[in-house]
Amino acid sequence: MPLQLLRNRKLRSNQQLRTLNHCNQLLRKLNHCKQRKPNQRRRKKQHHKNEVEAGWFTKFPWLVKVVLSKDEHGKELDFVLRCRECVVAGLHPSDNWVKGSTSVRPDSVSNHGKSKNHLKCVAHNAASFKRQANVEKKKETDPLETLDQFMDTTLMDAIIIRLKVMYNLLIKGRPLSDYSSELELHKHLKTPNVEIPAKYSLFQYESHRFAEDGTSALSGYVWLLQLADLKASEFLALEADESTCNSNFKQMILHLTGVKNGVTFTHFATLIQLDDGKAHTMATKILEFLGNIVNLRI
Repeated sequence: MPLQLLRNRKLRSNQQLRTLNHCNQLLRKLNHCKQRKPNQRRRKKQHHKNEVEAGWFTKFPWLVKVVLSKDEHGKELDFVLRCRECVVAGLHPSDNWVKGSTSVRPDSVSNHGKSKNHLKCVAHNAASFKRQANVEKKKETDPLETLDQFMDTTLMDAIIIRLKVMYNLLIKGRPLSDYSSELELHKHLKTPNVEIPAKYSLFQYESHRFAEDGTSALSGYVWLLQLADLKASEFLALEADESTCNSNFKQMILHLTGVKNGVTFTHFATLIQLDDGKAHTMATKILEFLGNIVNLRI
C-alpha cells in the first residue's frame, strides 16, 4: 500500500476520534438536563440581609441589640449586637461581642453561644448569683443563730450575764464605770457561767469599751420592743420639752404615751437637735421623726 494512502487513513482515524469525543460530551450534557426537574433552577448565592430576625432573641436569650443611630423618622440606621452574659461577667473586655458585633449572620451568633468564652462567662455569672443569694439569705437569718455558729454555749451564757449587769446599771441610772466592780462581785459570789472560757481569754469582755458597745446594743433592742408597743397602741400622746444646754444648743426631748392591754405606758422616743425654739420648727421635727416610723398612726 502506498505511503500516502496510509497517511490519509491515519488522518481519517484521528478526525473520527475527535468527532466521537465531541458527541459523547454532548450526550452527557443531554442526560444531565433530562435528570434535572423541569422547574428546578440553578441555586443562586444567598446574600444575608443586614437585619436581626425576631426569633433570635428567643433562641438566644443572651443576645442584646444596641441601636447606635436613627433617622429623622425613627428608623434604625446603625446597630450592634452584644452578649449580656459576657458584658456582665467582664472576663473578656476585648471580645467582639462585648464591644459590639456588627455581624448578623446566624452562624456567627450561634457559634458565639457555643464558644468557650461565652460558656465561661455564663458559669461565672451563675456562681456570682449563687453567692449573692447566700449573702442575702444570711442577712435574713436570726442574729442569735448566726452567733451560735461562732460561739459555744458557755461563752454565750457568760456574755448574757454581762449584758444583764449592763442593763441593771442602766435601769438604776448608775455609770458604766461601775461595770467592772459589778462583774467582780458576781465572780466572788461564784455566779454560774460568769467565767469566760480560756480559749476566748484574749477578747476584752470586761473592758469599758465592751460595756459601751453592749449598752448601745441593748438600747437598740429595747427601742425595737418599745416601737412594737407604740405601733400596737390605739392612740398616742406626745410629750415634748425644749431646753438650751450650756453650749447654747437647743434640744427637745420627746416621749410617747400609749396603751397596752388596757394599761398606759410612756417611752422615751428621741432627743432632737433644734435650730431654734420656734413652734413651727419643733412641730416639723416631731412630724419628721414620726414619719420615719413605718405604719405609726399620728
